[in-house]
Amino acid sequence: MNLSELNASFSNWLNKDYHKRIHEGIGEPPIDRFLRDVQKTNPKRINPESLDLVFYRTIKRTVKNDSTISVDGKFYEVPSRYIGLKIEIRYSSSNPQELFIFENNSLSIRLRPVDLHQNANPPHISLSYSTLFSKQE
Repeated sequence: MNLSELNASFSNWLNKDYHKRIHEGIGEPPIDRFLRDVQKTNPKRINPESLDLVFYRTIKRTVKNDSTISVDGKFYEVPSRYIGLKIEIRYSSSNPQELFIFENNSLSIRLRPVDLHQNANPPHISLSYSTLFSKQE
């Protein structure tokens, strides 16, 4: 028996036998009980964004002294207030490069990847000692 035959056999049993027979535990056919109760049920609707967050994957990372974390070999910038702390990171399995810090079970901050080219070049600071000394006088 292949999978489609098994599914057809199960569906046939469910619709012709299980749902129609009086169930010993509830004293009526399960389909009748379901249809009666479903009319009283008011399902809670949530927006798609909130629903997506429920299925995000969760990882924990400790923020390094340079205010970064590493995930799958990629570095991400983290606000400096998290240095030394273990933070909860969540991401969608459909978009694993988009990481978010979660605090108290709610989205707090979207993380940005470290720009390696920008970080490789030291900032250009013009320093004039004569200007510094003249300002002190």
